[in-house]
Amino acid sequence: MNDTIPAIGQLIEPAPVRFSFDAPGWYVVGGAVLLLALIGAFLMWRHYRKNRYRREALRWLQQEEQRLAMDYAQLIYIADMLIKRIAMQHYGREISSLRGKEWLDYINGTWHSAFTDEDIKLLDKLYSSTDQIEANGVSSFVDRTKHWIKTHRYEL
Repeated sequence: MNDTIPAIGQLIEPAPVRFSFDAPGWYVVGGAVLLLALIGAFLMWRHYRKNRYRREALRWLQQEEQRLAMDYAQLIYIADMLIKRIAMQHYGREISSLRGKEWLDYINGTWHSAFTDEDIKLLDKLYSSTDQIEANGVSSFVDRTKHWIKTHRYEL
């Protein structure tokens, strides 16, 4: 049987193909990567521009916090009004009538429920002339205000 099979001989292997970016597929890949980079840059720019009010509000609150270091009632009032201004702009003017527990419950609904019953008491103290406001409650309220400004949902 071996006698009937003719000898084929040595297989000739072609030379290896050199790697090159000249193939048309690389132009498609390069164009897709460039397009994705441009879309990513545009989305980052839009996000940066959209959150400009957050940076300005935080900068302003920081300046007011330094200016009103010992005037606790004024600092609480300013922080609360800053939240209200931002909330009215993003969620509508109808929230301007909310006060006390209703107000903080609404704000907690736009975030992670960080404002507590202690904050409600602090705001109640603000509008009553007989109660004194303690420094530790003020600093925690201002810190929660800053955190709300950084992380609240843009629109409901």
